[in-house]
Amino acid sequence: MDLFTLLISSPLVWVTIIVLYTLKKGIHFVPQNRGYVIYTLGKYDKTLKAGLNFIIPFIQSVAADRNLKEQSLDIMSQSAITRDNITLGIDGILFMKVTDAAAATNNINDYKMAVTQLAMTTMRNAIGSLELDECFQNRDLINTKILGAMTEATGPWGVMVTRYEIKDIIPPQSIREDMEK
Repeated sequence: MDLFTLLISSPLVWVTIIVLYTLKKGIHFVPQNRGYVIYTLGKYDKTLKAGLNFIIPFIQSVAADRNLKEQSLDIMSQSAITRDNITLGIDGILFMKVTDAAAATNNINDYKMAVTQLAMTTMRNAIGSLELDECFQNRDLINTKILGAMTEATGPWGVMVTRYEIKDIIPPQSIREDMEK
């Protein structure tokens, strides 16, 4: 018998491989500004914080890896109708961060898409309550209004909206020509 066959047939080698694999599955190094959501037998158990962490292999598993840093989401251009029935093209940028990795995993399916959709509808509502002149003069008011509504709605999702900024407000061509005159 050669050495390779002897090693493969040895129970001690197999036990060593299984023990090392089990140890590898149970040790997790969580990077800074990350949160690992742990499920025990399919049920939420805890969230691992940054540093060295241990879990029970094959019983516990990492269900999600959440980024806890502030992130920016681009809110694509959309149409919004002002109170005086003028259609504007409007887009923005949203800054948010996950404050509770477990809630962002368990309470909502896709928190980034949900926050983006909520920002779009809130932006249309805020524009709809103002007249055209107010939209151009009160960008800060619109941003504050959107931020307030978003903060209240995203709390149960474990997400905190830190800032909202309108990038562009584009009036229809006819209004632009009138404004230039």
